[in-house]
Amino acid sequence: MANHQIIFLSGQGFPYGRAGVQRLRLIAKSLVDAGASVTVLIKTGNYRPGEEAPANPIGEADGINYIYCSGKILRGTNPLSRTLNKLYGALKEFKHVQAINRRQRIRGAVISTLSIVECLRCWIVSRLFGFSIVMNYVELKSALAGTGAFGEVWGENSDGLATKLMDGILPISRILHQKVAGKNPQKPVLRMPVLVDMARFEAPVPKPERDYILYCGALNYLEVVIFILDAYKAILDDTIPPLYLVIHGTPTQLARLRLEIDKREFGTSVQVFRDLSDDALARMYQQARCLLIPMRPTRQDQARFPHKIGEYLASGVPLITTPVGEVNAFLRHEENAFIAAAYDVAAYGRMIRHALAAGDKAKAVGLAGRETARQHFDYRLYGPKLLEFIVGLNESVESVRKGTNR
Repeated sequence: MANHQIIFLSGQGFPYGRAGVQRLRLIAKSLVDAGASVTVLIKTGNYRPGEEAPANPIGEADGINYIYCSGKILRGTNPLSRTLNKLYGALKEFKHVQAINRRQRIRGAVISTLSIVECLRCWIVSRLFGFSIVMNYVELKSALAGTGAFGEVWGENSDGLATKLMDGILPISRILHQKVAGKNPQKPVLRMPVLVDMARFEAPVPKPERDYILYCGALNYLEVVIFILDAYKAILDDTIPPLYLVIHGTPTQLARLRLEIDKREFGTSVQVFRDLSDDALARMYQQARCLLIPMRPTRQDQARFPHKIGEYLASGVPLITTPVGEVNAFLRHEENAFIAAAYDVAAYGRMIRHALAAGDKAKAVGLAGRETARQHFDYRLYGPKLLEFIVGLNESVESVRKGTNR
């Protein structure tokens, strides 16, 4: 397909960051590989001192151009400065869209937010310049909006209104696809599951100094980390290797985690790691005996599809999970993953012990998992069809715009 200009709006960081940023980067990379020109526009920086961050507010990574529109890469030091940076960044973002469109007509934009304000703002920009806008849809807001009837109703309405503003939707899971179909049945949809760069896991790694099992995640899911600690405690003896936790969180969340670890008297059996580079993290995955990612039987976990599942599978190391959501669509117990019968501390602990004792069977499961990632989650599979989807939507937007202007 001929070269087309695609932009990303309302970004939260680039090119370094956690799961959301990595997914955005792989979507953009797939478009570049398909022949598109891609620019990621970030209103203002959100990196903290000490975090891996770009050196300059304008740069390029993997052939993807990026611009921090406010000129700031680091997070503001107080609420007022952060608010002012966002407002200034939104104004400058508009100017950058104008300049990019002047050089080469923009055919479409991708956004990754369910904020009604941000969706409306980006929709207005798209209509002013006449390009399509698609949503990278990865979370069910009604499952995040808070407790009680009001929170759920507000979330449901937010999901429906946000997706209605879009020209097309990229749901990560079957449930999110069904949600779009139920709220906006005529809305064009292209399902994109978790994405992974297989090349990150192709280099051989040396055998680690000691065996370990590993969990990587954010302390926003502290409940899951505590579940893992309890499952590990239930099976811990001299035959069980240490548990490594690669954790992202605030100082308050980390202090709470330390309390939970100390309370269980693990000694040196549980170790916490933070702020690893992408390469170091990939290496830790590949050297682990098994990788942990229990899914909860909640509306949130049934709808989402964690980025880590794709990376775990690509590492070739067996993962241990539970039968919730998209796990049931792609994984089978003792074929390409180890799947506990339920989200239950005792059952999950038994599955960890079973996987550790499985020997050659565990290795075969890990290799089959890697093949699953290669066949279904390699980002290179999706670039051409995504570019065709966005450009096709743009033609529809242009047709409507021309009809309105007659």
